[in-house]
Amino acid sequence: MNTIDTAYLERCIHTLERAYMLLQETNPLEIDYDMYRSACVKEFEIILEQCGKLLRKCLKPYFHSSQAVDKLYFKDVFRQAVLRSIISLDLCERFLEYRDNRLATLKISSKKQRKSAQEGIYTNLHAEPSILCKARDCNLTLSLCDVPLLS
Repeated sequence: MNTIDTAYLERCIHTLERAYMLLQETNPLEIDYDMYRSACVKEFEIILEQCGKLLRKCLKPYFHSSQAVDKLYFKDVFRQAVLRSIISLDLCERFLEYRDNRLATLKISSKKQRKSAQEGIYTNLHAEPSILCKARDCNLTLSLCDVPLLS
């Protein structure tokens, strides 16, 4: 029987919560503010990727082979998880929106434009700390898969 270990995902969620808390307590003019803001964005990126990897593991029993799941594009993993009622449509759309925002910042060549786009990602994260809850919901939902979890 396969098991899914969510310990790393939990650690990333705790790290994001801590970085976000420290960010709120820091003066925006200090260098620490930039460090905590960068940590928030980076940890969320890690959480997003980790959720995708864990969802692949949850989807394997629904496909004819592991290779079929491994061939799915990142967004298709989330879409298939919705089709199988592993995650909600709302959660899927939210994660895909954040993924699109992240990819948009990678395509920007101007340092000034990239900083502006990163600020947009941060603003979404800052304005809606419930993304932490969304990551937790994804982790909780993963625990409801047919595949037992280790935490």
